[in-house]
This record gives sequence, C-alpha cells and structure tokens, in this order.
Amino acid sequence: MRPISATGFLLAILPCLSPSPSMAASGPSFKCSQAASDVEQAICADPALAKVDLAIAHAFQQLRIRLDPDAGKALANDQKLFIGVRDSSLSENATHTTPAENKAFLDEAMRSRAEFLASIQTGTQKDFAGTWETLSGRIVIQREAGGMLSVAATAVDQYAGRWICDASGKAKPEGRRLSIVDDQSDSTLILKLEGAVLNVQENPKLGEGESPAYCGVNGSLAGTYFRVK
Repeated sequence: MRPISATGFLLAILPCLSPSPSMAASGPSFKCSQAASDVEQAICADPALAKVDLAIAHAFQQLRIRLDPDAGKALANDQKLFIGVRDSSLSENATHTTPAENKAFLDEAMRSRAEFLASIQTGTQKDFAGTWETLSGRIVIQREAGGMLSVAATAVDQYAGRWICDASGKAKPEGRRLSIVDDQSDSTLILKLEGAVLNVQENPKLGEGESPAYCGVNGSLAGTYFRVK
C-alpha cells in the first residue's frame, strides 16, 4: 500500500498535475495571508511544497468532476483523512524532530499523495484484476488458472499504526461481485465493482467495537478503493 510516509514519487508527473494557465502557477491552493496551521505555514514558506499543494488540489478537483457522485464522495472522505493525518503527524513530530526532518516528512507525504491522485483511473471498471488503493489500504487482484482470482488485501491505521489488516484468498467472480474467504481466519470479504471503484464489505457484518479476525482491534478493510495505474 502507499501509506502517508511512502516514497517513490516521480517528479515527472508534476507537469501533468499542474493547473491551467488561468490558475496561479506557483501555488499553494490557499491564501498564505490566511495560513493558520503549522502545515499551511510550512507550505507557504517553501515554493516546492506550494507547487505540490496546488497540484494536489487541482488533481482532486479534476477527479471530483470525472467520478460519479458516490465515488467522488468517497474520494473526498479519503482526502479529508489525508489532510487530518498529515497535519496531526507533523504536529506530533515537531516536538522531537528537527525542522529539516519535519520538512522532509511533509514533502514526502504530499508528493506521495500527488502520485496517488495522478494514478487513479476514472472510467467504468469491468475487470477485478489490478491494484486498488485508498490512503489506508491496498488490494491487489491477480488472475489465476481456471478463471480464479487471487486477492491480497492490506490496511494500516494511518494515525498511530494501532492496527493492521491482512487478508488473502482465491475465488471466481460472479459478474461484478467477488467473495473470498480469508486463508487464515475463514472470514469473508465481499468485493463489488461499482462504476470506477471497488467497494469492499466485510461479512458477516460486525457489531460496534468488533473487528474481523484478519485485523487488529478496531481495524477494517471495508470501504471504497480506487484503481491505480
């Protein structure tokens, strides 16, 4: 998966994310005169971060236009989680790390987010096989012999790493639905292709405070995942 601290962003994608000439080319996506948080002030103080911030905002806006309303709402929730994790992580780290380390963390987190947004596929998806992601989780589906599909799903709590989920299994799809039984726990995951996204449900439905056997306490793989390149 691509957690907030992941590496591997390619600077070559930034021109693809850049806003139209009518938008400010240098960024950020907000008025620095109104910057209130530590993160906003750090972005305003660094031209490179300001440019990435603008690229993220532009890519997010374009995806909201191209995705259907439900998928767009799911992306908005994922973006809200990204901002919350980014801001809280920087605030927590600031007390015991150097300014240079904080800048490196913020740079890495924002570039990773830009890479993720640039990789999202917005067309109607007809094939389960591929890689599907959110900020917290990743699902990799591969074709096997006999029409079978293998599924490997992972997720990590982005705020404090308090839980990890890890499930895998094989099954044949039934139209736009794929049900797998986890190899280790016998718990079931139900995957559904819905427009541009993959919706994941855990079965049986769990009560409040319960977690599936393949997750730590309070963990879950349920949610909306986006196909990435």
